[in-house]
Formats: sequence, C-alpha cells, structure tokens
Amino acid sequence: MAQQKLVRRPPTYDLPRRKPLTIYQPTAMMPPLINGPARHAVAWAMSQPRFALEDMIAEFDMVPETALRDAVTRLEAAGCLRRG
Repeated sequence: MAQQKLVRRPPTYDLPRRKPLTIYQPTAMMPPLINGPARHAVAWAMSQPRFALEDMIAEFDMVPETALRDAVTRLEAAGCLRRG
C-alpha cells in the first residue's frame, strides 16, 4: 500500500461531450427561391427526409457557414423546414 501511494496515477480520462445536432425535416411547403452560394445546399436539404444542420455545413464546406445558416433560418421562417 505504501508503494501504491508513491506511484502517481493519471487522472481519470473522460471522453469529450458531443454537442447536440440541429435536426431539420422538410415540410410539404414549397421553399422560397434562394439565390447565391446556398442554392445547391437548399436543394439538397429539401430532398432529404431529415438532415442535421451541422452535416449540411460540413457537406457544403465551399459555401460560407453564415449563408447556410441564413438560408435554413429563412426556410424555417417560411414553414418549409421544421426542427425535428
């Protein structure tokens, strides 16, 4: 027991916590026209049964994240997307 006290033990390791994903589902509403770099991402999103905003941002990494977030916010406000 005395020798065990002399050996330094590393602190317990815990895996990092995953951030929750922001899940969206398209509704039956037609989306408004989205121009600019987010247009193709919106077409992709509307063709999915469900998608995570974070996956969309990773998939379309050539499009600025703010443009994608703004497009999704606009689609949600128009009733074309709902969180799910």
